[in-house]
Amino acid sequence: MENTPEHKIEKTTNSFFKDKLNIIAVLIITFAILIRLYYLFMAANQPLWWDEAELMLQAKHIAFNTPDTGLFPYREPLLPLFWALLFKIGANEFVIRFFQFIFSITSIFFIYLLAKEIFDKKTALISTAFLSVFYLHIFYSLRFMSEAPTLAFVTMGVYFFWKGYISNKSYKHLILSGLAISVGFLMYYAVAFMGLIIGLFLLITERIKLFKSRHFWVWILTMFVLVIPYVINSLITLGTPLPRLSAVGMGFSLAQTTQLSAWNSYLALFPTYLGMILLPIFLIGFIYYLFNLIIGFDLLLKHHHEDLKKQFFMFLWIIIPIIILTYIAIKTAGHGEDRYLILIFPAVFLISARFILKMSEYLDKIKTWIGVLFIIFIVMSVGFFQFVQNDNLVKNKLNSYSQIQMAGLWIKENSNPIDTVISNSVPQNTYYSERATYFDATDPQKAISEYKPRYLVWSIFEASGSPNSEFSKYLIANQKDLQVINAYFADAAQQQPMLYIFLTNFTSS
Repeated sequence: MENTPEHKIEKTTNSFFKDKLNIIAVLIITFAILIRLYYLFMAANQPLWWDEAELMLQAKHIAFNTPDTGLFPYREPLLPLFWALLFKIGANEFVIRFFQFIFSITSIFFIYLLAKEIFDKKTALISTAFLSVFYLHIFYSLRFMSEAPTLAFVTMGVYFFWKGYISNKSYKHLILSGLAISVGFLMYYAVAFMGLIIGLFLLITERIKLFKSRHFWVWILTMFVLVIPYVINSLITLGTPLPRLSAVGMGFSLAQTTQLSAWNSYLALFPTYLGMILLPIFLIGFIYYLFNLIIGFDLLLKHHHEDLKKQFFMFLWIIIPIIILTYIAIKTAGHGEDRYLILIFPAVFLISARFILKMSEYLDKIKTWIGVLFIIFIVMSVGFFQFVQNDNLVKNKLNSYSQIQMAGLWIKENSNPIDTVISNSVPQNTYYSERATYFDATDPQKAISEYKPRYLVWSIFEASGSPNSEFSKYLIANQKDLQVINAYFADAAQQQPMLYIFLTNFTSS
């Protein structure tokens, strides 16, 4: 009986749970699941923002051939394709949000695995605990956006790379790494920078012998197998091999003021990201790594110093995105959104965890258990800060853009499929109303004359909703010819208008 499969499984399970650190890991991941489920149900019906609407509109267009006005054609295709498949088999918004939740938990699981693979189990526990409560990760996991998949594929890509190239030479793991990075890239372009980070790391640490490694070429070719068809299709349909980079180029040409990087904007966000307890820990740990790399760079190059290699990889993981991913703001120099840098935070939390453990070891020399209490205090304090940060953010944004959602659904019920709409919230209105929606911020009269809309929709949410915009001026100048047929307000007294729907004389029904 002792050699039966059931006995072996039971023996392995008992052995696993005898390790207290394994039990803690299970508790952390369980907590991550529960907190995300709590917010998932809270935010199940929250309205879509502009970027969300573009992605979901593309999915809806693929699945049901609804109008595609408002799409940004330079976005990566795989996420909307995946959602379209879910729509096709009968899924609703909640089901798609649930898959975002799955991506989010995948990140938690793989940061634990990669931290354990690169460093040790204690580092894995602390860094996993930080990502479990990280407000940026939780908040954007509730949105129809690419941040949750990005972090999932980044952590998978790094884990399989490290296991398949650094820890031992394994074609299987390198293929999985290449697939994770390429699939992630087809969901959001920033994942490709993980490939750049890994490639630069290998080039500097292995130099010329890298190109003699079959394992390296297997990793490279695995990524190209999926990316090349996308490049070819982009060349045929959009005239550019990498649409997102082409869009950046157009942004440079349109921008009145540009700068090479918005790094200063992102550095200013770090107190918000980490709070005043974790921030100094990370900064000291990062400076410590940087100092080690500066004084020991020759050891890194000549003697393949394993600890320095790990520090160097973490350094590249953080610094490359800050230099490249923060490239510019298109219209406003130095503009940046907090979510753009989400892919660096596994490394941020790993560096922080390593320095916390170093401080804990020092404190344990003074008196036993002080180090453990210190770790518990830091983790609990960071967790409390992140929880409050996330709770406030989720609840404050829960009903944002609700007026656009309600207006779009009202238009759907009070129009025909052939009717058109002019709205300054184009993708949201197209998504909710399922009516072709257009807008021209500089010449609204031209768009109205060309598309002959049944409704004009003005909302305060976009820059074109300001009193000095051309759209607002047009509405004021032509108010005698327009009938306000519906309106939405921010207050019960109806003193703060958020959105107006105007009926025109172009009715097609």
